[in-house]
Amino acid sequence: MRHDAADAAAAHALNALPPDEADRVDAAISSNRRLAANYDAFRRVAATLADGFPEAAVAAPGDLWDRIAGEAFAR
Repeated sequence: MRHDAADAAAAHALNALPPDEADRVDAAISSNRRLAANYDAFRRVAATLADGFPEAAVAAPGDLWDRIAGEAFAR
């Protein structure tokens, strides 16, 4: 898992994790209610943002989430 469970859950909510890491985060979420609640909140925010900017979501380049994840975890 990445540096911090909450950061990893946020990245997972954005579909910005590789499959193997997403599986580990899913396991952590399923065994930790607080992390699961945070993940659900992150998913709601991501959905709200996508709903509020549908033209941006459609026009976004295919590697957008990879670039976001790269910047988020480069520190």
